[in-house]
Amino acid sequence: MARKLNTRFILIASLVVGGAMFVTAAAVWYHRHHRDPKKLLATAEACERDGKLVDAAKHYAGAAQLMHDPKLMTQAGDLVYKISYDDPENLGAARGYWDSAVAMDPTYTPALERKLAWIQEIRKRPGGRQRPEFYDTLKEVAKKILKNDPKNLPAREALPIAVIDAYGQQIETSRDDVDKAVQDLIDLEKEDPNNTELPFFVALAYQVQAGKAMEARTGEADQLSASAKRVMDEAIALIQTARRFIIARP
Repeated sequence: MARKLNTRFILIASLVVGGAMFVTAAAVWYHRHHRDPKKLLATAEACERDGKLVDAAKHYAGAAQLMHDPKLMTQAGDLVYKISYDDPENLGAARGYWDSAVAMDPTYTPALERKLAWIQEIRKRPGGRQRPEFYDTLKEVAKKILKNDPKNLPAREALPIAVIDAYGQQIETSRDDVDKAVQDLIDLEKEDPNNTELPFFVALAYQVQAGKAMEARTGEADQLSASAKRVMDEAIALIQTARRFIIARP
């Protein structure tokens, strides 16, 4: 029987490989033809003013290579990311620029934050199932950010969400890890009460645990299902309150 292709995994892989090739080719060309980073920066700024963001990114990346500047390389990625919805190849190019920035300086938090946001965006897209390696990468990037900035809220939230999302995808996950992730999210809700994703994943963990309890006939199913419903109802109420607040604002 032919195996069903994981289209999302293929998309991610093609974007990463394509982005890396794009960045490498751009950097090599500009390194050969332009030796003055000041000229590259001037051209990049002119292209950016004219709305030629792909060209601007190439020039920023060229200057970044010559100056070994992860900030400029990250800026190149930010520019093409702005137009990633117009051309999916730009999403891969953005990731390639951010990867290059991290390669220049593994502790450069802004580039790591962009990578985490990129991975989170892929995670949220509907369709397909993620592989365990995807969540390993997500957690690895989040941990690098936290090493530089222990209070970074998106990175702190990403770790327990990755555990529960993988659990919901039927990826083998220990009960202790899931329970810890649930408690971490409950604690994080106090710091970030308007993030409706947090209670959603708490409810998801309870619901998956309820399903497993029903299969094992352990007697926990009803309690876990009730917990899932309670948390989800609270999340829905929070969303409705937020919507009313937005509508009511002048």
